[in-house]
Amino acid sequence: MNFEFKITLMRHKRYFEKGMSLTSYLKYLIAFFGLASNDVFWTMFYGLSYGVFCYVFGFFFMTYKWYEAEFEVENRINRFVREMRLSLKK
Repeated sequence: MNFEFKITLMRHKRYFEKGMSLTSYLKYLIAFFGLASNDVFWTMFYGLSYGVFCYVFGFFFMTYKWYEAEFEVENRINRFVREMRLSLKK
């Protein structure tokens, strides 16, 4: 396996994980549906659809620079980063 393939694979993994972290409460809804209905087919269908949705949502989140905006908000709240930015401006 070459290094470029590993980078591509990790980028796709990051898309899925970011989408999953932003929409994590939907998995509980799917699990509750599965427990309440005992319908394996539709529970699996919703689960797989949720997985695809997580990937697509994460892809758009990272592609349209929402990730950088989220990171910048975290940096503005972080006291250490604020102090470092002020010290660098001087």
